[in-house]
Amino acid sequence: MDNQKFGQIEEEIQPEELVDQLEDDLTIQLEEMKNNWLRSMADLENLRRRASREKEEALKYGAVAFARDIVSTVDNVQRALESCPLTDDLPLSVQALIKGMEMIAKEVGSTFERHGVKKIESLGEKFDPNLHQAMFEIETMDQEPGTVVQVLQDGYLMYDRLLRAAMVGVAKAPNL
Repeated sequence: MDNQKFGQIEEEIQPEELVDQLEDDLTIQLEEMKNNWLRSMADLENLRRRASREKEEALKYGAVAFARDIVSTVDNVQRALESCPLTDDLPLSVQALIKGMEMIAKEVGSTFERHGVKKIESLGEKFDPNLHQAMFEIETMDQEPGTVVQVLQDGYLMYDRLLRAAMVGVAKAPNL
């Protein structure tokens, strides 16, 4: 009787069906593994790109805080030069001091240029709230309303990032 049961089990499961079922199962598993591998490779490539982009940004913008701090020093050097223009009637030691300050200002300017820091040219330009901070309005007929007519403090950009907004006076139409 046991042999009969065994024979019935053998007859119910055909070897070809078992092989086909195993092949189908293995094909599905292989496809799943292939898809997982492709997803992993895509994730890895995205990670590489993101890391590369972050590295480039860190190199490009790593000095933003330092540049923001040094901008006020540049302003002070510029104010010092404007307060004491170089003339022939000054003592030679003062003339040498002024020339030295001019050289410092020029060197800082070229260093800024090398590192992507540039002054925002504001005078005569249309007011841009992304670049300018309006300190006051001036009634005038000479300029179109919304035009920067006075710069109190220069603004600076580092590549495309704002280091400091320019503090400006903006033209407005006179009240008639």
